[in-house]
Amino acid sequence: MYVCICSAVTEEAIIEAVKEGKTDFLEVARATGVAMGCGSCGPMAAHIIDVAVKQTKRATKNESLYYPAKTSTSLAAGA
Repeated sequence: MYVCICSAVTEEAIIEAVKEGKTDFLEVARATGVAMGCGSCGPMAAHIIDVAVKQTKRATKNESLYYPAKTSTSLAAGA
């Protein structure tokens, strides 16, 4: 879905920017061009960024719980 018509920025592009590590509105705006034209998409873009940041943090936390990083000890043990 297009969020910003002025810069042709989609919801997917905003989410991808968050996945790449951009976690605040200005970083995402600079990376994607969202809200750089008329600005009317700003509130929707901010909401999408907030939700994506929360989901990314939750996914990262869950991954570390279910897929712990292998340590040198576990690698040596063949785990």
